[in-house]
Amino acid sequence: MEQTIKQTNTLGHTTIILLTIVLFYIGTLNAIGSSKIGILCLGLGVLLCGLNFIFTVFKGFELKIAYIIILSFSFLYLITAIYSGREGNFVKELINPIQFLVCIAVACSFSVINLTASRINIMFYATVVFVVFHFIIWIKSGFSSQFASIYPNSNLVGPYMFIAIFFILLKMTSTKRKALAFVTMIMAFLVLLASDTRSVLLAMFAGLLVYIFWRGISKNLVTGTVFFGTFISFIFAVIFLYPNLPKWRFYSIAENWMRENTGKSLMSGRGEIWSSLNGYLSLKPFFGYGPSTVASDLIGRQASSHNLYLNIALQVGLIGLFIFIILLYMLFIMMLKRKQSRTVRLAASFYIAILTHQIFEITLIQNQLSIGVFQWAIIGIGLMPFLSKNYVDDFDYKLFKFKYKYK
Repeated sequence: MEQTIKQTNTLGHTTIILLTIVLFYIGTLNAIGSSKIGILCLGLGVLLCGLNFIFTVFKGFELKIAYIIILSFSFLYLITAIYSGREGNFVKELINPIQFLVCIAVACSFSVINLTASRINIMFYATVVFVVFHFIIWIKSGFSSQFASIYPNSNLVGPYMFIAIFFILLKMTSTKRKALAFVTMIMAFLVLLASDTRSVLLAMFAGLLVYIFWRGISKNLVTGTVFFGTFISFIFAVIFLYPNLPKWRFYSIAENWMRENTGKSLMSGRGEIWSSLNGYLSLKPFFGYGPSTVASDLIGRQASSHNLYLNIALQVGLIGLFIFIILLYMLFIMMLKRKQSRTVRLAASFYIAILTHQIFEITLIQNQLSIGVFQWAIIGIGLMPFLSKNYVDDFDYKLFKFKYKYK
């Protein structure tokens, strides 16, 4: 009877992985704006994740202290957001907090599903189809620059390819047959370059550094904490220093080099927006202006803050931002607990890359949720080796089967 239950759970989780990944990839159509199919698939994928986590908990899954910590900080953030929006329209103010809870549900769902060869293959082959589809469109476009594919903005293609590269690398770390993965990786990277998304390239560089220096970063709790604290300090330094970059004595030299080599300016317009928003933040620093607030509500013109951390501070204040940063820190420390896992090393590198990307975007918990759900899926995969008692590292499936056959 126990073996039958285990087989049912295994089949169920494999089916959930298949449906969720396919729905999320189709859900990228949500970025088009008017696609009901994209919105429907995204909603179904998120619903499936939430139900999977709840079902797993009620079926005897041990609700570890780590989940209690994650859910507790998520609840604190939710309460802060609701309090911040107490003077606005209740329904409107509740949209972004609900999106945040949706993202947490996705991470929790992926963290309770053990990775097996078949599940990695499902994620990989779905990714191959997704990448090849966009690569063909790029070829038909005549290898165009600032490639937007089927989406309205090229800044969407970059993050999607970045996400695809994670699932490709996950496959490459779990098999000796790397040819298809390698070819798909090249296609994804070429499409990413064609999108000309500099924020993603910078994020990938940050992730690469973390991957290279992972042993030093994850040496112990102290080194991990120092690294994360330094990283967060860097983020805030960028927010406050970037607007003042033109005042730098060597700015003209750097600006000329950037224009000659990339055709773009160092300043993207974000500096002016950030400078204005910093002024508004100083007026309501503790609880902000409410979860539904956007940059255009304050600065009087159509614009996004293009910075998750500044956006959160404006919406739910520095108190809400502090709670969110502590949650991010706890997630990183959980990954650190299984530092020897290749899955964790890869996911942690992408985790830092994702947080770096949020310096210039707000996709993690708001706006383009079709990007955010994938980012939280990656985070969930990074948490899985720590939270799952049955996880077997390095994808040694023969040992895995032997262990449970003679247990």
